[in-house]
Amino acid sequence: MSNWFNIYNETYVLLHKNVQPSTLAKKFQPMLKQQLGEDYGSEEFNMYLQPITTIHLDNSLPAGNQPVSNPKYSYILATIAILVLLVACINFITLSIGRSTTRALEVGVRKTLGAERKQLMGQFWGEALLITLFSVFIGLSVAFVLINPFNQLINRHLVFHFDPLFILFCIVLVCLIALVAGLYPAIILSGFNPIEVLKGKLNMKKNAGLFRKGLIVGQFLASIILIICTIVISKQMNYMQRKDLGYKKDQVIIVSTNKKRVDGYPLAKLFKTELSKYPQVLSASASVFSFAETPWVNLGYSDNKKTYHNFQYNEIDASFIETMQIPIVLGKNFMAQNPADTNNSILVNETLVKEYGIKDPIGKRFGKYSQQIIGVTKDFNYESLHNKIKPLVLSLKFDTIARQSSDVSFMNAPQPRISVRMKGGNVQDNVSLLKKAWQVVAPNQDFEYHFLDERIAAAYEQEQKTATVVKIASGLSIFIACMGLFGLATLTVTRRTKEIGIRKVLGANALQLVQLLSKDFLLLILVAAIIAFPLAWWAMQKWLTDFAYRTNISWWVFALAGVASIAVAFITISTQAIKAAMMNPAKSLRTE
Repeated sequence: MSNWFNIYNETYVLLHKNVQPSTLAKKFQPMLKQQLGEDYGSEEFNMYLQPITTIHLDNSLPAGNQPVSNPKYSYILATIAILVLLVACINFITLSIGRSTTRALEVGVRKTLGAERKQLMGQFWGEALLITLFSVFIGLSVAFVLINPFNQLINRHLVFHFDPLFILFCIVLVCLIALVAGLYPAIILSGFNPIEVLKGKLNMKKNAGLFRKGLIVGQFLASIILIICTIVISKQMNYMQRKDLGYKKDQVIIVSTNKKRVDGYPLAKLFKTELSKYPQVLSASASVFSFAETPWVNLGYSDNKKTYHNFQYNEIDASFIETMQIPIVLGKNFMAQNPADTNNSILVNETLVKEYGIKDPIGKRFGKYSQQIIGVTKDFNYESLHNKIKPLVLSLKFDTIARQSSDVSFMNAPQPRISVRMKGGNVQDNVSLLKKAWQVVAPNQDFEYHFLDERIAAAYEQEQKTATVVKIASGLSIFIACMGLFGLATLTVTRRTKEIGIRKVLGANALQLVQLLSKDFLLLILVAAIIAFPLAWWAMQKWLTDFAYRTNISWWVFALAGVASIAVAFITISTQAIKAAMMNPAKSLRTE
């Protein structure tokens, strides 16, 4: 914690009110030069000030003590919430219009008794406002109960602040939802002609029917988009878990030395020697960075034509390739007993050979560097799958290649880490074994470790949590949409009870009646699916651009989403249609 070289630590600085952060930042480099002495290098050591209020949503800098959040995921969550709310509003509108026939007589009587249209609009809009008020109150109560489980799901600490701003937000939300959900039904219901209504003649305008159909299409459009997003995100998550990274991440434990290179390597060597006594340890290697710390060192230089080139670099030992089981496609690995390999030899990956256009690379040099290439590794994903594999150089000694570079930069502290590959077995027993060996070589230093596969999985934690949230939202939107369909199907059956009775008397069977009542709804859902497909494809293509290595959006994703939505809707509608088809026609025709 007190070592200037340890750049993992974060320092929180409280400034006086009259101090400009930029003025203070100018004093950092002279201070660093004084404190670090011989270790100081202007290209290697930099300090920055960052306002504490910008940390959470600023992913331009590497994450510190807590993971930062990409702002786009906040937008995704907000979009999901708006889609679900929109589906619910559409439901209210369609059901209100659907119930118009049952309230037509009420409107006719009120108008006959002198009620003006604006009074009726105020009544119906007031009803929507009252329902919204109750809904917001219940929603807040449920959210208050579910805030802790949701925090666990997204790994955040969200809290309710019942301050004036939050209360104002709730009031605006109530008014907005009530306006969106209640205004159109109020216009439709208040516009009935009282003479026609009281005579039993109710002619709905054609545009009202088209609008109601458009709303049904709209709510299933949102639901189908969410279903497709759920499938594609889950597909990408499975792809990342199953993709061959080019090395073996399982059964590897990373142990940190927490010392700079000059002190860390002797400690790592002692630890490896101690580990060789245990048969549970398959192999161990020391490197400045492990696969748990990325990106690695960035090196750059300008060639004779003043063209700048850069590549990734890691300082490793001779057993790194074997420990991580990285295939070598050309040449050979380093030999610990060969002094020439320490200063004059490097390993490169396939991407570097391709980008630099090196033919027959073994024994050759590249760029301005004097080291010879003795081997070419198969490309492996040393960074997350968000990033493409960059040109990579591995060597046994950093100093010789760093001196030939014009740019040296890194995001993580260059401290030796020991990667230990264990045999399968009890995890805690393996950890206890490593701790025992550590206490032999460093009895006065804490034992710090982590599992490589867990660290790699953590790099995709945000995507995993987003996938879970989208799944829940998708299920919720489908449920709300089906509630609306169930209500509309019920109203349709109620309005067509006598028609159904007549058809049964004339010989129609249950299957024909179910087909009659459901075909219009299913056609609308099919239209929604056709519109949703290109929109969902565009949204998922934009999301997948964050991954250099990604799954493809297969045709069956759209087919599955369409079939699933139609099937769920058909089951919902059929419950009411079958009930109507099984009724005794004598009851519905008795009053005729």
